[in-house]
Amino acid sequence: MIAQGQLRQYALPLENQAMLQERARIVPPIHHSFTYIPSDLNIPLEGAQKHFPSESVNLSLAD
Repeated sequence: MIAQGQLRQYALPLENQAMLQERARIVPPIHHSFTYIPSDLNIPLEGAQKHFPSESVNLSLAD
């Protein structure tokens, strides 16, 4: 039982470090995806407003 406790004490910091590394690896792409989606949509919407100026629909994402 002592060996099991020692193993647990050794493994827990490694598990935490692995979790932090994985989080650091996956967070930037997720953040960038959510950051760029509105700006990526805005360009086609601006083009649609130019082609259909008589439409009364407001296509702006900035509202």
